[in-house]
Amino acid sequence: EAGHEKDVYMTHVDVDNMKDEMVYCILVDTVHKRIVVVIRGTETYFGGTGMLHNVLSDIRAYKTKEDLPEALSGKPDGGIKHVWLHKGFHSYLNRKTKKGQDGAEITAKEEMLMYVMREVKKHPDYTVCCTGHSLGASLSTLAVYYLALE
Repeated sequence: EAGHEKDVYMTHVDVDNMKDEMVYCILVDTVHKRIVVVIRGTETYFGGTGMLHNVLSDIRAYKTKEDLPEALSGKPDGGIKHVWLHKGFHSYLNRKTKKGQDGAEITAKEEMLMYVMREVKKHPDYTVCCTGHSLGASLSTLAVYYLALE
């Protein structure tokens, strides 16, 4: 981005309601031409509902079905119409918790995608990487899936 003299700089950090919600930051690496999403792992320090919510997300290991977008549905030649995702991680990303630009509630996933895609538009030749530890690693796997759908 014009005006940045650093090799790596942060463009967004979300620590709102950090006891109960996904905490992440977005970095731009100008040396390796990467947009990096870093997601915090399971939080046990705060105790109370935050720890409980994180742990429940980890252990809710049953599946939830999500339909594929029409552009992907039926490809490859197996007639695939949906994917099965880890229910706890899916719920963690898709829980409506934040106010969007129009005042309507949005999910952590929608907010993260909005900020990442803003950087992708600024840096179309950069690759996007997601990383995290523990719960953050699982959420980053789903984040990559959703980013690929964009």
